[in-house]
Amino acid sequence: MSNSTKKGDVTIRPLTADDLERVVSIDASNAGQPRRGFFERRLRGALSHPQGIIYVGAATGKELVGFALVRLLAGEFGRDDMIAVIAAIGIAPDAQ
Repeated sequence: MSNSTKKGDVTIRPLTADDLERVVSIDASNAGQPRRGFFERRLRGALSHPQGIIYVGAATGKELVGFALVRLLAGEFGRDDMIAVIAAIGIAPDAQ
């Protein structure tokens, strides 16, 4: 099984530490201000505990144009099963 999936000219792949600057830039372009600390903590957590977080990027060629960070939780909201909660999602304005 491959770590990336090709959809037209967009490749979906796991985020890496090298993607941090672009993730912060995409988020800032949508939110109006950078949230570097938030993304540093989330990416660090994802890389050290990958079983609890889904972290993917969408790229055209080598350029990251979108991302999603999703936390996996068990036993939340009175449920016994696993749920996914979107922590952050963003698409570069020119790729929307």
